[in-house]
Amino acid sequence: VPRRSISTVIGMGLERQSGRKLKSVTIAA
Repeated sequence: VPRRSISTVIGMGLERQSGRKLKSVTIAA
């Protein structure tokens, strides 16, 4: 499902701005 790839891309973008906190949240979500 492309949704997973989109989430990964968004997670990477958020990680760049805020660090690994958002990445963990994205993975959990």
